[in-house]
Amino acid sequence: MHKRILFVLIYTAFVAFAVSCSSGSSNTHNHSEKQNVNTEVYYTCTMHPEVHSDKPGKCPKCGMELVKKEAAVSDSTQTYNHTDSMQNQ
Repeated sequence: MHKRILFVLIYTAFVAFAVSCSSGSSNTHNHSEKQNVNTEVYYTCTMHPEVHSDKPGKCPKCGMELVKKEAAVSDSTQTYNHTDSMQNQ
């Protein structure tokens, strides 16, 4: 009787462990999906954010230096998540 209870407890623990490992693999899959996000790099003026350039230089409106920006572009939703490159350093 004690052996049967011990066997059931060990088996239950093994099943619980296996289930928790398999749910972790879906998190790995989600993480790999997040890596499919493309990053667009451009340069813009801090005073005139509508000014975009593919290389560094000066703003044609005010002459200020253009700062580097990175926009995360998702393939599925085509939304832009702008991040300031100065914050990433």
